[in-house]
Amino acid sequence: INITPAHSAPFAFGSQPCLLYQFVFVCALFHSTLFVFAFLSSLSLLPMPSQLPIIGGGTNNVRISSLPFRPQVSLKQRQQQKQKQQKRTSGVTSATSGRGPAAVVFGLFSRKTSKPVMGSTVTTTTTTSGIKLTQNVDDQFLDELGVKEWPVWSCEESTFPWQYSEQESCLILEGDVVVTPDGGEPVAIQAGDFVTFPEGMSCTWDVKKPVKKRYYFGQF
Repeated sequence: INITPAHSAPFAFGSQPCLLYQFVFVCALFHSTLFVFAFLSSLSLLPMPSQLPIIGGGTNNVRISSLPFRPQVSLKQRQQQKQKQQKRTSGVTSATSGRGPAAVVFGLFSRKTSKPVMGSTVTTTTTTSGIKLTQNVDDQFLDELGVKEWPVWSCEESTFPWQYSEQESCLILEGDVVVTPDGGEPVAIQAGDFVTFPEGMSCTWDVKKPVKKRYYFGQF
Protein backbone atom coordinates (compact mmCIF):
# COMPACT_ATOMS: atom_id res chain seq x y z
CA ILE A 1 0.00 0.00 0.00
CA ASN A 2 1.39 3.40 -1.05
CA ILE A 3 0.70 5.91 1.68
CA THR A 4 1.11 9.61 0.67
CA PRO A 5 0.94 12.40 3.30
CA ALA A 6 -2.23 14.44 2.92
CA HIS A 7 -0.43 17.78 3.09
CA SER A 8 2.08 17.04 0.31
CA ALA A 9 -0.34 16.46 -2.55
CA PRO A 10 -1.44 20.14 -3.00
CA PHE A 11 2.19 21.26 -3.34
CA ALA A 12 3.31 18.65 -5.86
CA PHE A 13 5.24 20.02 -8.84
CA GLY A 14 2.83 21.09 -11.57
CA SER A 15 -0.16 21.48 -9.28
CA GLN A 16 -2.13 24.79 -9.25
CA PRO A 17 -0.84 26.06 -5.86
CA CYS A 18 2.76 25.47 -6.98
CA LEU A 19 2.24 27.42 -10.23
CA LEU A 20 0.65 30.26 -8.31
CA TYR A 21 3.60 30.56 -5.96
CA GLN A 22 6.03 30.45 -8.89
CA PHE A 23 4.12 33.29 -10.61
CA VAL A 24 4.15 35.43 -7.46
CA PHE A 25 7.90 34.82 -7.04
CA VAL A 26 8.66 35.86 -10.64
CA CYS A 27 6.56 39.05 -10.29
CA ALA A 28 8.30 39.97 -7.05
CA LEU A 29 11.71 39.40 -8.64
CA PHE A 30 10.76 41.53 -11.66
CA HIS A 31 9.54 44.46 -9.52
CA SER A 32 12.60 44.23 -7.30
CA THR A 33 14.83 44.47 -10.37
CA LEU A 34 12.97 47.57 -11.59
CA PHE A 35 13.25 49.18 -8.16
CA VAL A 36 17.02 48.60 -8.03
CA PHE A 37 17.41 49.90 -11.58
CA ALA A 38 15.43 53.08 -10.78
CA PHE A 39 17.41 53.65 -7.59
CA LEU A 40 20.73 53.35 -9.39
CA SER A 41 19.49 55.66 -12.14
CA SER A 42 18.60 58.35 -9.59
CA LEU A 43 22.17 58.14 -8.24
CA SER A 44 23.53 58.58 -11.80
CA LEU A 45 25.37 55.22 -11.49
CA LEU A 46 23.91 53.95 -14.75
CA PRO A 47 24.83 55.42 -18.15
CA MET A 48 22.48 57.93 -19.78
CA PRO A 49 21.27 57.37 -23.37
CA SER A 50 23.97 59.73 -24.67
CA GLN A 51 26.60 57.48 -23.05
CA LEU A 52 25.31 54.19 -24.44
CA PRO A 53 27.05 52.63 -27.43
CA ILE A 54 25.54 52.94 -30.91
CA ILE A 55 25.05 49.98 -33.15
CA GLY A 56 24.51 50.04 -36.88
CA GLY A 57 25.75 52.63 -39.34
CA GLY A 58 24.65 55.26 -41.81
CA THR A 59 21.39 57.07 -41.06
CA ASN A 60 19.81 54.12 -39.24
CA ASN A 61 21.91 54.20 -36.08
CA VAL A 62 20.20 52.61 -33.09
CA ARG A 63 21.14 53.48 -29.52
CA ILE A 64 21.00 50.57 -27.10
CA SER A 65 18.31 51.35 -24.56
CA SER A 66 15.76 48.89 -23.26
CA LEU A 67 14.10 51.23 -20.73
CA PRO A 68 13.11 54.90 -20.96
CA PHE A 69 15.57 57.33 -19.37
CA ARG A 70 14.74 60.64 -17.69
CA PRO A 71 17.38 63.32 -18.36
CA GLN A 72 19.08 64.69 -15.27
CA VAL A 73 18.39 68.41 -14.64
CA SER A 74 20.82 70.29 -12.44
CA LEU A 75 19.71 72.59 -9.64
CA LYS A 76 21.00 75.63 -11.53
CA GLN A 77 18.94 74.76 -14.60
CA ARG A 78 15.83 74.35 -12.45
CA GLN A 79 16.39 77.77 -10.88
CA GLN A 80 16.79 79.37 -14.32
CA GLN A 81 13.58 77.75 -15.56
CA LYS A 82 11.74 78.94 -12.45
CA GLN A 83 12.99 82.52 -12.94
CA LYS A 84 11.84 82.53 -16.58
CA GLN A 85 8.41 81.28 -15.55
CA GLN A 86 8.13 83.97 -12.86
CA LYS A 87 9.04 86.70 -15.39
CA ARG A 88 6.39 85.52 -17.82
CA THR A 89 3.80 85.35 -15.04
CA SER A 90 4.66 88.79 -13.64
CA GLY A 91 4.45 90.30 -17.16
CA VAL A 92 0.94 89.00 -17.68
CA THR A 93 -0.13 90.07 -14.17
CA SER A 94 1.16 93.64 -14.53
CA ALA A 95 -0.40 94.05 -17.96
CA THR A 96 -3.83 92.80 -16.85
CA SER A 97 -4.02 93.81 -13.18
CA GLY A 98 -7.34 95.25 -12.11
CA ARG A 99 -9.17 93.86 -15.14
CA GLY A 100 -11.71 91.15 -15.66
CA PRO A 101 -11.13 87.66 -17.11
CA ALA A 102 -11.97 88.87 -20.62
CA ALA A 103 -9.35 91.61 -20.38
CA VAL A 104 -6.77 89.10 -19.19
CA VAL A 105 -7.38 86.84 -22.18
CA PHE A 106 -7.42 89.78 -24.56
CA GLY A 107 -4.22 91.19 -23.08
CA LEU A 108 -2.33 87.96 -23.82
CA PHE A 109 -2.94 88.49 -27.55
CA SER A 110 -2.74 92.28 -27.71
CA ARG A 111 0.44 93.06 -25.82
CA LYS A 112 2.75 92.60 -28.81
CA THR A 113 0.57 94.69 -31.13
CA SER A 114 -0.06 97.63 -28.76
CA LYS A 115 0.92 101.06 -30.06
CA PRO A 116 3.83 102.92 -28.45
CA VAL A 117 2.97 105.72 -26.05
CA MET A 118 3.50 109.07 -27.74
CA GLY A 119 4.11 110.76 -24.42
CA SER A 120 7.67 109.41 -24.42
CA THR A 121 8.52 111.75 -27.37
CA VAL A 122 6.79 114.93 -26.11
CA THR A 123 9.10 117.92 -26.51
CA THR A 124 8.57 121.44 -25.12
CA THR A 125 10.46 124.52 -26.30
CA THR A 126 10.21 128.01 -24.83
CA THR A 127 11.33 130.94 -26.96
CA THR A 128 12.95 134.14 -25.71
CA SER A 129 9.59 135.88 -26.20
CA GLY A 130 7.90 133.45 -23.81
CA ILE A 131 6.04 131.33 -26.37
CA LYS A 132 5.92 127.73 -25.17
CA LEU A 133 5.69 125.20 -28.00
CA THR A 134 4.88 121.55 -27.14
CA GLN A 135 5.07 118.96 -29.92
CA ASN A 136 4.07 115.27 -30.25
CA VAL A 137 1.38 115.55 -27.56
CA ASP A 138 -0.63 112.41 -26.76
CA ASP A 139 -4.23 111.80 -25.70
CA GLN A 140 -3.29 111.57 -22.03
CA PHE A 141 -1.76 115.05 -22.15
CA LEU A 142 -4.86 116.49 -23.85
CA ASP A 143 -7.32 114.69 -21.54
CA GLU A 144 -5.65 116.04 -18.40
CA LEU A 145 -6.21 119.59 -19.68
CA GLY A 146 -9.68 118.89 -21.11
CA VAL A 147 -8.60 120.20 -24.52
CA LYS A 148 -11.31 118.28 -26.39
CA GLU A 149 -13.97 120.44 -24.67
CA TRP A 150 -12.36 123.78 -25.52
CA PRO A 151 -14.06 126.05 -28.10
CA VAL A 152 -12.87 126.03 -31.73
CA TRP A 153 -11.56 129.02 -33.68
CA SER A 154 -10.69 129.05 -37.38
CA CYS A 155 -9.08 131.50 -39.75
CA GLU A 156 -8.35 131.61 -43.50
CA GLU A 157 -5.01 132.61 -45.04
CA SER A 158 -4.26 136.10 -43.81
CA THR A 159 -1.85 138.36 -41.89
CA PHE A 160 -2.94 140.42 -38.89
CA PRO A 161 -1.56 141.83 -35.61
CA TRP A 162 -2.64 140.49 -32.23
CA GLN A 163 -2.11 141.33 -28.57
CA TYR A 164 -2.72 138.92 -25.70
CA SER A 165 -4.43 140.56 -22.72
CA GLU A 166 -4.13 137.24 -20.87
CA GLN A 167 -2.40 133.92 -21.34
CA GLU A 168 -3.77 131.74 -24.14
CA SER A 169 -3.20 128.02 -24.66
CA CYS A 170 -4.29 126.37 -27.89
CA LEU A 171 -4.03 123.13 -29.85
CA ILE A 172 -3.59 123.58 -33.60
CA LEU A 173 -5.93 121.13 -35.33
CA GLU A 174 -5.27 122.18 -38.93
CA GLY A 175 -3.06 124.54 -40.93
CA ASP A 176 0.29 126.31 -40.67
CA VAL A 177 1.02 129.71 -39.16
CA VAL A 178 4.08 131.80 -38.35
CA VAL A 179 3.79 133.96 -35.22
CA THR A 180 6.32 136.78 -34.92
CA PRO A 181 6.47 138.59 -31.56
CA ASP A 182 7.25 142.30 -31.70
CA GLY A 183 11.04 142.55 -31.60
CA GLY A 184 11.38 138.73 -31.46
CA GLU A 185 12.10 135.77 -33.70
CA PRO A 186 9.31 134.15 -35.78
CA VAL A 187 7.90 130.85 -34.50
CA ALA A 188 6.54 128.30 -37.00
CA ILE A 189 3.48 126.43 -35.74
CA GLN A 190 1.70 123.57 -37.49
CA ALA A 191 -1.11 121.07 -36.97
CA GLY A 192 -0.62 118.93 -33.83
CA ASP A 193 1.34 121.58 -31.90
CA PHE A 194 0.22 122.76 -28.47
CA VAL A 195 1.13 126.43 -27.94
CA THR A 196 0.98 128.74 -24.93
CA PHE A 197 1.19 132.49 -25.54
CA PRO A 198 2.19 134.66 -22.52
CA GLU A 199 0.04 137.46 -21.20
CA GLY A 200 0.88 140.92 -22.56
CA MET A 201 2.64 139.74 -25.73
CA SER A 202 2.09 141.59 -29.01
CA CYS A 203 2.74 139.74 -32.25
CA THR A 204 1.81 139.28 -35.89
CA TRP A 205 0.01 136.20 -37.19
CA ASP A 206 0.91 135.09 -40.71
CA VAL A 207 -1.50 132.27 -41.60
CA LYS A 208 0.10 130.22 -44.39
CA LYS A 209 -2.68 127.59 -44.55
CA PRO A 210 -6.21 127.84 -43.11
CA VAL A 211 -5.97 127.34 -39.34
CA LYS A 212 -8.35 125.62 -36.94
CA LYS A 213 -7.54 125.48 -33.24
CA ARG A 214 -8.99 124.77 -29.80
CA TYR A 215 -8.16 127.56 -27.35
CA TYR A 216 -8.32 128.45 -23.67
CA PHE A 217 -7.70 131.84 -22.02
CA GLY A 218 -6.24 132.08 -18.54
CA GLN A 219 -4.07 130.02 -16.20
CA PHE A 220 -4.69 126.30 -15.62
